[in-house]
Amino acid sequence: HRSCKDGVPTREYSLWNRVLNRCYSEVRKETSPTYRDVIVDERWHNFQNFCEDLPLLYGYSDWINDNSEGRCRIEFDKDILCERLNINPKIYSKNTCMFITQAENLEQSSKTGLTYKAIRLSDNYEEIFYNQRKFSRKFGLEHTCVADCCRIDKKVNTHKGWKFFIINNELEEVDVC
Repeated sequence: HRSCKDGVPTREYSLWNRVLNRCYSEVRKETSPTYRDVIVDERWHNFQNFCEDLPLLYGYSDWINDNSEGRCRIEFDKDILCERLNINPKIYSKNTCMFITQAENLEQSSKTGLTYKAIRLSDNYEEIFYNQRKFSRKFGLEHTCVADCCRIDKKVNTHKGWKFFIINNELEEVDVC
């Protein structure tokens, strides 16, 4: 497999590069803490091996035939299969990855692996939550704004009268500001 065609990175190469970046970029680990302990199977450190395994993955034919303009409707995922098989979700490999629809991935990506606390400032009502998208729907908030408030690297931590905190493993509040 080639990494470029006519000077443009191939889909396979772009995907491989994004996966490695998610797992090994120090900047990415700071802004997306759920990737801190995620690794890529040693076999997939080699681009050719990655390309050999792609056709074996569930949904590959959908991904390869996805000719949508702009953002693909079929995306790469490791979390759903790991959850179904009850295996370590912290590794990208031919045993843990699959291609899914963008809608499935959006729903899954709302589950960041972190625990959050939101406080409604008008009455100090507190809610603990794990899925940003479900929390947003429940209270009629904009998901993208809630996601921004829940990021470690953002200065904004309030949205429409709610203040957001990340709760770490020791259940201590970590103000995102």
